[in-house]
Amino acid sequence: MNGTAGLRVPSFPFDSPLASKAVALERLRGDLPRATEHLPVLSELADLYRLMSSIASARIEGNHTTVVDAIEGARLRQVQPRLPLDDSVQEILRLEDAAEFLDHEIHPHSPLTHGLIRELHHLATHDLVREGDATPGEYRTRGVEISGSQHIPPLASTVHALMSDLLDFANTPAEPHMQLVRMAIAHHRFVWIHPFANGNGRVARLFSYAMIRTGGFAPDVEYQTVNPTTVFGADRQQYYDWLSAADSLEDDALIGWADFVLDGLLRDFEALHRLASGDSLSRLITSSIRRAQRAAQLSEPEAAALAAVSAGTPFRSRDLTAALGTDASARSRAIGALLEHNLITRLHPGGRIYRIRLSPNALTPFVFNELDSMGLLPTIIRDDAALQRPPIDPA
Repeated sequence: MNGTAGLRVPSFPFDSPLASKAVALERLRGDLPRATEHLPVLSELADLYRLMSSIASARIEGNHTTVVDAIEGARLRQVQPRLPLDDSVQEILRLEDAAEFLDHEIHPHSPLTHGLIRELHHLATHDLVREGDATPGEYRTRGVEISGSQHIPPLASTVHALMSDLLDFANTPAEPHMQLVRMAIAHHRFVWIHPFANGNGRVARLFSYAMIRTGGFAPDVEYQTVNPTTVFGADRQQYYDWLSAADSLEDDALIGWADFVLDGLLRDFEALHRLASGDSLSRLITSSIRRAQRAAQLSEPEAAALAAVSAGTPFRSRDLTAALGTDASARSRAIGALLEHNLITRLHPGGRIYRIRLSPNALTPFVFNELDSMGLLPTIIRDDAALQRPPIDPA
């Protein structure tokens, strides 16, 4: 298999580890949780997971912004969109914008195009200093080198044709159990082509998420299920090592790379099922609220109100009577404060039906901390010193 040949998935035995993982993932896909009545707070995980994967993707490229600073940057942008922010924070927010774009624009069977890839690059790199690109949204027109890699990317004159081959491969219908294997092969080929002067890793990870969405692994609801970026952020060095090994384009190396990716995806799928089973999610949210209150990040009324609506069910002012009392004016003031602090949001603009928010606000670091305690954070985020707080015993 050489760089000019059409992309394909190397053959592998049906009883191989890769085949077993592909089948197991397809079986789990049928049981993916939805934002149903008994777990409505699942829909609120969308922004939090999007921010998590954006932090992970930036950190893979060497961004050292803390989780707390990233959350604060996201919060400040919502309050004051024109406020200048640190370049490293902006890098994370650019990735968040690109992921949100995919959530809105890419659905099962959506075509993947040159225009989509260029838009992702523009969204991810424009107006950045350290990790920007002089021509955001444009394929490179010169040769490039990859730091720390022996691979020499193909000539700039071949980039468009190679990317066309990649898109043909990505858009070719496949058996459900092969879709994630094909995503892994496409991710490597994207990085191998290195179509942009800068930002290739970040856009490749976004492109992989787009492939997952087109394959139906991210249901068309209000939350993200699994993002390949969290797999790649689980072990940055292994990610680079397996990518580098696959640069030979030998079948065994590509199968090894795909096995590495599907192994991580299988762990993430199983973790999502654990989170959505029983009362795990409810306990995570209520514990996060309790920790935030004890750390003086939530007032007692705020904590009481959020605990009352922690399931994520839409609520009105009167639904907080047990938590905040019968004084309607006092409840109205409390709701105003919760809105101001982005701890709740209106279900509809200007309406009086609300729902809890998990991100970005004072509660978010504590939700991250709880996810960490459950083993659900990628290592590249888990190592953040800001998340290494001593445990707080429940009351």
